[in-house]
Amino acid sequence: MPAHKHMVTSVAISPDGKVLATSGHYSIILLWDTSTGKQILKQTGHEKDVRGLAFSPDGNILASAGVDHSVRLWNWREEKLANRLTGHSAEVNCVAFTRDGKLLASGSWDRTIRIWDTQTKKTRHVLEGHTEFVRDIVFTSDGQTLVSAGKDGIIRVWDIEKGKLLRTLEGHKGLVRSLSLSSDGEVLASGGRDGTLHLWDFKAGKVKATLQEGVFGFQAIAFSPDSTVLAAGGIDRNVTLWNVAEILKKHAADK
Repeated sequence: MPAHKHMVTSVAISPDGKVLATSGHYSIILLWDTSTGKQILKQTGHEKDVRGLAFSPDGNILASAGVDHSVRLWNWREEKLANRLTGHSAEVNCVAFTRDGKLLASGSWDRTIRIWDTQTKKTRHVLEGHTEFVRDIVFTSDGQTLVSAGKDGIIRVWDIEKGKLLRTLEGHKGLVRSLSLSSDGEVLASGGRDGTLHLWDFKAGKVKATLQEGVFGFQAIAFSPDSTVLAAGGIDRNVTLWNVAEILKKHAADK
């Protein structure tokens, strides 16, 4: 799919797996047919680069996070901008929907996370606590809890209904670039610039296993839909696939 002329900054796959969205520099969002590999739409509107993408659970809306401080909601099927959400005072790095699609979260260089009501398009909560920019966010499957991480190296767990911090997870040295939560909500994976990938017992808040992968660090990590495989990509241009059960078994035996 050679269409972006510069670095690809984010990717998202629609819930039905039929459409791939990619973003990059110069405000460009491209949508692709995954069965043919052909481009089906080119969307522009952000004033600067696009940093993050997420499809709504029904696949009808694509949310994008922009360097222009805005979050935009695209009705991509009708090829139009549905809404522009403003409130952040700096670049927006990431976006995520709850599974029911009622809430959208956005994380920013302004060190805050905003929780948006997707019906009213208004901010429900502003979560404050990070001391540096927010790099990634992920909701639990019930939508009641949000996990966030960023440059300060501390993973934070938030109560979404109350808009309050529940607890913190500390184990990385510096920027945490990516988070992924297993489908059963029991294991949280976190990848950092320090070259460390932690697998956490999410409920207990303790590290179950740690993988060290050199000095380049991780850019992106993700569980497979059944959470049996964890994929990780880094600045070294490699993608590694791990068998999650084997990792946890090995580290449990080493203790």
